[in-house]
Amino acid sequence: ACSGWDTDDLLRRIECPVWFEHGDRALGSAIFPGELERATSLLKHCTVVHIEGTGHVPWFVDQQRFTAEVTKFLEADG
Repeated sequence: ACSGWDTDDLLRRIECPVWFEHGDRALGSAIFPGELERATSLLKHCTVVHIEGTGHVPWFVDQQRFTAEVTKFLEADG
């Protein structure tokens, strides 16, 4: 939890589907180690996609795979 925020409670309240994309070549990450797993355990509807060989800009490095994954997520029945 961040100072003054109960992020666990906030994550549990999210009702809409959430999509995380994760590459394996990122020099830095917006999410600290272990946070992705914690967040996905608290979200009701969560999809995590690992796109190998990409880093911070997977839509640039592997546009075809990224587009296919986003399309699949957006077209999925909730």
